[in-house]
Amino acid sequence: MNVYEKMKVFDEVAEEIITRSDLQNLLEENEHPLAYDGFEPSGIAHLPLLYRAITIKKLLDVGVKFKLFLADWHAWLNGKLGGNMDAIKAAGEYFIEAWKSEGIPVGSESVQIVWSSDILNRDYLTTMLKISNFTTVSRVTRSLPIMGRNELGSDKIAWLFYPVMQVTDIFQLGVDICQLGLDQRKANMLAREVAEKLGRKKPVGVHHHILVGLEGLKAGKGMDEDAKRDAIISSKMSKSNPKNTIYLTDDKENIEKKILGAVCPPKNLDGNPLIEYSKYIIFPLFERLKVERELVHGGDIEYTNFEVLARDYSEGKLHPLDLKHAVAEALDQAIKPVRDHLTNDAKSKHLQEIFSPYLQR
Repeated sequence: MNVYEKMKVFDEVAEEIITRSDLQNLLEENEHPLAYDGFEPSGIAHLPLLYRAITIKKLLDVGVKFKLFLADWHAWLNGKLGGNMDAIKAAGEYFIEAWKSEGIPVGSESVQIVWSSDILNRDYLTTMLKISNFTTVSRVTRSLPIMGRNELGSDKIAWLFYPVMQVTDIFQLGVDICQLGLDQRKANMLAREVAEKLGRKKPVGVHHHILVGLEGLKAGKGMDEDAKRDAIISSKMSKSNPKNTIYLTDDKENIEKKILGAVCPPKNLDGNPLIEYSKYIIFPLFERLKVERELVHGGDIEYTNFEVLARDYSEGKLHPLDLKHAVAEALDQAIKPVRDHLTNDAKSKHLQEIFSPYLQR
């Protein structure tokens, strides 16, 4: 596969690439660049974890190697799972079980698991202090959306450590690519800003889409200076809100109930969760979506191209309720292998029993 073909795959995965020329140069020089994706172990696996697995596998197919970063200390700083480190560790192990069931080759030469507690050493602290000396309080405060907060809102100095730690992670992991969500771009941009001062290479930012929650696109909450990004980040599917989230342990009945109650404005594609789940989950996995309808409403139709589905919906040829029923059925099939593992596997069940008492709902 040549560089042009690889760039096309990155374009499929990314909402934003910082910068395209840097990525192209990297791919020309390195057949197996190293990327990372980071996760706070903070609860039950939800739909975005499946979406992230889809993006990771696409990049593995073009020769990218990965470090999947379990940010246990970051989750602790952020107050996740009541700050109980045993629960956070169990949630991280639980994520690993989910990745295995999603087909991620965890533990192979291509995919390495790294915990933040693995890299907290003298060199980490030295790098973190240097980065702190190269940035400002206002710059770090503006980066708080990476931890799901739009303002300091606390006198905890730990929250100011978080963005600096995430930038430190990038350099300590030695990665070429930060393959994170659009909500994490500020940390990646800060890493690029301080890289030269540290004598390090600038990481390429490959920022993937953020799945909107079941409640659809909402008004921004000051998560980003750009109004569009602000609305997207503010509306993301969060595992801490069961009414706005599809968990990978939800059974068919729950999935149907949640999807039928989801926002799905007629003829509107922008921020429509049903359209998003079709585009980012269903078509990448199945390459089709079957819509079953009464003959009087046009009869059954099977879409083998997302663009055709989007066109029909925007023109009112596909009713929201018909789309909902089709998406619920397809999502159930997409989630089933993960659900079966997480709910039946003894280790996964035990891990969930450890962290469940600390879930913040």
